[in-house]
Amino acid sequence: MWDFLKDPDTWLSIASVGIAALALFQSHKQIQLSNKQQLFEKRLDTYLILEDLLGLYRKQREYIERKRLDQPIPSDELHWDFLVLTSNRTLDGLCDTILPQNRKSGKAVFVSKLDELERTVQKLKFIFQESVSSDACEFMDAYINILMMLYIYDAHLVAVDTTNTEPMKRQAIFDSYDRLKKAFAQIEGKDIEKKMAEIIRL
Repeated sequence: MWDFLKDPDTWLSIASVGIAALALFQSHKQIQLSNKQQLFEKRLDTYLILEDLLGLYRKQREYIERKRLDQPIPSDELHWDFLVLTSNRTLDGLCDTILPQNRKSGKAVFVSKLDELERTVQKLKFIFQESVSSDACEFMDAYINILMMLYIYDAHLVAVDTTNTEPMKRQAIFDSYDRLKKAFAQIEGKDIEKKMAEIIRL
């Protein structure tokens, strides 16, 4: 009955199965490690973009939060506001796109950069738990929105629109600033940055 154990071919077959199982196990472990590494990199990339925007807002917070838009916004002030909100690594090259001499050539850059930010928002929703991603996404959405509102208002100035739409466009900017302020307060109040950093470390 046990004669087959004396057959060298039997042991060779058993060894082959064992080696194959071990190789399969190692391959599975490597895939798991690779997936974890990819998730780590995606989380880190999106976190750094968020941190860059938060850092800029924090730095310019006093200027941004004291804005009172009770009068039409002069183009110089509007361009300065745009510059204040785009002077960082993530939005590099965006600040000049609002200037009249660059508006035509810079439009594609503006649209492309905002698309990148919107893709980052979508990534955040999938790679972080909702408990932290929802506030982070709201802040980034609000940031995208204020940039868009400033750009639209500037287009309104360039078009020399003298109709009654100016107050409505200005109100949209005021609402965008208010939304950004609230989103930032939520990030700070819930320690979202710290929670995201802890998730990345794990």
